[in-house]
Amino acid sequence: DFTTPEVEDAVRLARRAALLGQSGLAIDLLLAAIRREPKHPQLPGWTVQAADLMLRQPGREAQARSLLDAAMTRADGADRSRIEALLATLPAS
Repeated sequence: DFTTPEVEDAVRLARRAALLGQSGLAIDLLLAAIRREPKHPQLPGWTVQAADLMLRQPGREAQARSLLDAAMTRADGADRSRIEALLATLPAS
């Protein structure tokens, strides 16, 4: 649940962690940001980032689907398209 005082800083750290191959840390930071700021306008984008990283790890499909489904109601435009594309890659539940 660690996050920074400014949620945007946590998201930047998450992106950096993902680039450095620390996907677990990146996911944890993004999930903390999502929990901390559930109404943030960038939440759908954060969700896409977290779910994309989760889908690269075996056994996290259900968690990624749940996250994407929850964000779908707040997403529009490119974020909505990215969410739909990720959901399309998942097996039917």
